[in-house]
Amino acid sequence: MATSNPKPEYGEMLYSGAANRKMQGEYTGGHLYLYRDTLYYKSHGMNIQVNEVAIPLGSIREVGFFRTLGLVPNGLEIFLANGGIEHFVVNHRKDWKQHIAEAILSLNRRTL
Repeated sequence: MATSNPKPEYGEMLYSGAANRKMQGEYTGGHLYLYRDTLYYKSHGMNIQVNEVAIPLGSIREVGFFRTLGLVPNGLEIFLANGGIEHFVVNHRKDWKQHIAEAILSLNRRTL
């Protein structure tokens, strides 16, 4: 779990770790952070494509898995309500899915 909090304005960080994000057919290295209301990815500066994305948890329709190169079971798919899909390569993808599901459930309880 990464120790620094790149977005303190998002509040409490629930989970984090190294991740690669698929963007325009290429993977960029960085970190994925789960906050109470947001899933946030920030690439590190060594990439050609430096990028970040903030995904409100309320916009996540489903979390699934994929195999990198069709072989390696380390892919995390985030299906968005607007029809978009984000792909991340992470360690412990089952843990990621569980933490995201718990955060979404908590968010739904808070918004009732």
